[in-house]
Amino acid sequence: DYTARIWAVDSGRELHRLVHEKDRVTSVAFSPDSHYLVTGTADARASIWNAETGEKQKELRGHSVGIGVSAADQGRSFLLTGGDDGNGYLWDLRVGARVQKLVGHRAPINAAAISADGRTALTGSDDKTARFWNLRTGEELAVESHFGAVMAVALSPDGKLAATGGRDKA
Repeated sequence: DYTARIWAVDSGRELHRLVHEKDRVTSVAFSPDSHYLVTGTADARASIWNAETGEKQKELRGHSVGIGVSAADQGRSFLLTGGDDGNGYLWDLRVGARVQKLVGHRAPINAAAISADGRTALTGSDDKTARFWNLRTGEELAVESHFGAVMAVALSPDGKLAATGGRDKA
C-alpha cells in the first residue's frame, strides 16, 4: 500500500500513516533522537519524516535503484542507506545531504549497521560479503565472505564484535 506507519508502543494505536505516491516502502529507521523517521523505497527515494507530526521534511536522492536498508547512528544525526545498486550512502540528516558514498558491493545491500562511535559501518550484500567501512573517508576496511547472501549484520555496543547472518547452507 506504499505506506509506512508510526505506532504508539504502549497502546498499539497508529499515530501516523506516511504515504509514498510511487512505490513500496522497503526500509525504515528512526533518528537517534526519535524525532525523525527515514523511509527508503523501491524507487530509490529516502524520505525524512517528522515522527511527531507525520509531515515529510526532506527527500534524499542518490541511489540509482531501490533502497533496501537503513541504519541510523546512535549519537549523531547520520543515516546509512544501502541500495539495490550495491552502494551505501551516508547522509547528514540535519541538512539532508549525502556526505559519503561507500562503493564495493557488486549486488544489493541487504543489511547495514553503524558503530556506536559513528566511525565504522558494516554492510551485508547479495554478493556474499560483509564489508567494514571507515565512515569518515568512505574507505573499505575489510571484506568477509559467506557462502550465500549476507542478510543481517550487527555491531556490538562496545565496538569490539561484529555479527553477520546469511543464506549459507551447512
